[in-house]
Amino acid sequence: MPAENLTNARQIAVLGSAGDLATATELDHAAAVGRELALRGITCLVGGDDGVMGAAAQAVKDAGGKTVALLPRGGSLGTPSRFDVVIDTGLSWVQFGDSLIRSCRGAVVVGGGAGTLAQLSMLYLSQRPAVFLGSESVLAGQFGNGWLDGRCLIEFPVRDDAPAALDLLISLTERDQSPEEVLATARALHFASYPFGDRAAYLDSGELYRFAAIQLVGEGDPVLRTDAYARMYDSLGDHQYYCVGDFLAAAVHYRAARARLGPAPADPAFANYLEAIMLESVAFALHEFGEHQLAATAATASARRYAAGIPLSDQSEHPYLKHSSDGLDAAAALFEAHALHDNGRLDEAMAALDRAEAGYRLALRHNPRWGADVSSDNYERSMSRVRALQARIARPRRTVEDPV
Repeated sequence: MPAENLTNARQIAVLGSAGDLATATELDHAAAVGRELALRGITCLVGGDDGVMGAAAQAVKDAGGKTVALLPRGGSLGTPSRFDVVIDTGLSWVQFGDSLIRSCRGAVVVGGGAGTLAQLSMLYLSQRPAVFLGSESVLAGQFGNGWLDGRCLIEFPVRDDAPAALDLLISLTERDQSPEEVLATARALHFASYPFGDRAAYLDSGELYRFAAIQLVGEGDPVLRTDAYARMYDSLGDHQYYCVGDFLAAAVHYRAARARLGPAPADPAFANYLEAIMLESVAFALHEFGEHQLAATAATASARRYAAGIPLSDQSEHPYLKHSSDGLDAAAALFEAHALHDNGRLDEAMAALDRAEAGYRLALRHNPRWGADVSSDNYERSMSRVRALQARIARPRRTVEDPV
């Protein structure tokens, strides 16, 4: 998939039955596809929030994903809070439908009535892929696994579960690159600005890894397919990792990536890295929750995993692993200082902060790739946390004799 075509690659429309037509099964299907979209970091695009569209949007939001509502002239939303972006197009229903179809990479169709049939026609004529989720509806029964007319422009396949429907939909969108070419593009996109990359680049590379893995199903190297899925979850974890409060979400993705590699991974260095960064994510999440001593324990475990990975890795990677190990040791000292401060052990807390400061300086020195701008920004962010706690401890404490 060419990099310039990736902007809309993460936006998939969910089409289907309005509130007065939707069945309980269709609503369940819509919720399942919403959860799957959120897991994959794909934006859910809908044309309203009743019935199937509302169920999908709510599931996306509940799972921490992104939603966009595109509305026709006079359209309204019953629950605007479900959406990150609402676009009132001011267009007639036909013009709006065309805009909706052209704004997505493809569509998942759940149930549907006359309006959905019109949108299927637009998909068909523009040859934009769509997949029916569930075979129970009238539209899926009439047009599923077939065409709308004798021109046979595109087929509308049917799948019975959300992951399979999305896998197929993604595989239908790009056919002009081999899996190896897609993987090369994904790796270049993922690591171009690692570790402080563009969040969109991480999502795009994750989708490319998934697409390559789908292409490899049933043929090709199974180890390569497993590696592609693992790196997909790694990309999604990197997308989450630098968003404050999302450390647990990152840890889930790194854990999923490690699980993909199995108990005897073909690439032990990559497996070791995933274990280390998973523990790192958990450590920062625990710190966010105020569990400072547990955070220190997890950070220390992460530092040990990074250090253990040095003998496994390529020589060129050693400085980065050393940087990460030193940085996690410093973070562990900072988290321990918070725990000591909370327990009133202020002298010990200050000593821990001295260790943290020294550790961060050592970590900075061990990462030769970072330029002055990025390295100083990251270093100052870490050091600002150390200085803030130092200032709290050093601040004179008021006694009962102090004036109010």
